[in-house]
Amino acid sequence: MATRFMVMWLVAMIGSACGPTAPRGLSTLDDDEPMLTQRPALQMYLILTHQTEAMQDPRSIKEMWRAVHGERAEFRDIRTLVRWAPAEYAIDIELDFANLPHPALPMKMLQPSLRRLPSGVRQIGETAPLAVSVRSRSETLPAGEHLRLVGAAVLYMAEAFDGVIVDLMTRRAWTAEAWRTELSGRALTTAQTRLMVGQLSPNQYRLRSRGNIKFGLPDLELDASATQLSLAKTRLAVAQKQLMRTGRLTEENGQCLGNGYDGECLRVSMP
Repeated sequence: MATRFMVMWLVAMIGSACGPTAPRGLSTLDDDEPMLTQRPALQMYLILTHQTEAMQDPRSIKEMWRAVHGERAEFRDIRTLVRWAPAEYAIDIELDFANLPHPALPMKMLQPSLRRLPSGVRQIGETAPLAVSVRSRSETLPAGEHLRLVGAAVLYMAEAFDGVIVDLMTRRAWTAEAWRTELSGRALTTAQTRLMVGQLSPNQYRLRSRGNIKFGLPDLELDASATQLSLAKTRLAVAQKQLMRTGRLTEENGQCLGNGYDGECLRVSMP
């Protein structure tokens, strides 16, 4: 990626005086089961925009942090939804920039994510001359609420510079409006993780989760025959639920065989 400049900023997010709350809204979690907290996690996004100077001045950086803190009125509801954080909790946000097209971000890589967007928004992404890269290794919070904090920074950029958002962890694209709806809901949705099914042969499939790394957890991989495919999806969901609850699996078969992961990945087997 052609870097113009890189900045890293830290912000302390002081939470309310209540304890951790139960996670809600993720299909792999029960409402009464706590998610493990304060694991190192990774979030990576692109904002594709036609404004070629986006986020390259001190004022933009300042306004981004005001959005994260909820100091801008239109971001206050998102900040309020972050119900608990340790007294000195901090998020880091690293910005990088690439002029498009660029070998590190070929359209053939971005197109599968963009194709589900409305046509007008999709065209913005497909013809954008600039990609703003957002990377954060902030620790997790209950119910994945660290995603709201970094997500508010991403939302500010998309709204301020008429951009399209690509979540590189799940390979899913968002309009700014849809991303705001996601961050403003009572609970984050299942769109924060993703199940991908690839065909290895006429009778063999490979199932992979994507997005677990945003919660400080490894992704999972499972191979199954065509007749086992439905059962394999259930098996992977059960394994992901256990991983979210405990941070480990009862049974696993070492590292994944497939490629394309941004972090650790574990293989699981059929029962």
